[in-house]
Amino acid sequence: MNILAINTVAHALNVAAEGAQGTAVVSIEGAHCCIQQQLVRALDVVVKRAGFPVQETQIVACPRGPGSFTGLRTGFAVAKALQLGVGARFIAVPTLRLAAHPFRAFTGRVLSILDAKRGRFFWNCFKSGEPLFEDSHNHAQEIVKKVDTRVPCLVCGTGTALFKSVMESQDNTVPFMYVETDAHEGAKTLLALVKVLNHSAATPGERGAPQYTTRTYAKGS
Repeated sequence: MNILAINTVAHALNVAAEGAQGTAVVSIEGAHCCIQQQLVRALDVVVKRAGFPVQETQIVACPRGPGSFTGLRTGFAVAKALQLGVGARFIAVPTLRLAAHPFRAFTGRVLSILDAKRGRFFWNCFKSGEPLFEDSHNHAQEIVKKVDTRVPCLVCGTGTALFKSVMESQDNTVPFMYVETDAHEGAKTLLALVKVLNHSAATPGERGAPQYTTRTYAKGS
């Protein structure tokens, strides 16, 4: 199956494709200027390496959010263009679930974290890759109260370092394990998650609208 995965919500733009010739990934550090043009060029490179023309894309995926307006808008625009132009199936995956996916085999809880600004974090908790709550945004201590800390808890996502800093400043005693998300691995992880979702009866986020960080919490991002 010919699959394209587009990740524009990290500081490194990255895309991945899987086709007859295997998997290809391209990552561009700090792609803030002319992001859409860079994305189109990167897509052209990965589909050629994966062994199929972009017109034969069968599935295209991108993060649904939460995330920055520019990143989500760009990813959605290109993905929707492919959906409409070549008839590809479009899958939009929640950003927090995407960050948690590499740790789905972890036996405890996986707390996926994204900086929501002004002292808050977007978060969700996962068990075996499945969300236990609706995506929410709270202060760090409010999150700790909602998470079952009686079992091992791994913290991941692009907000991990900041969340750890807040926890340490508040003399937190919960033995969290912290793993910072690699900004260059998002598209590759998205590709793996999409293959899992494609075989499930219901695909979370399919045909969903992007979930932007609100102006209140995104200010200064």
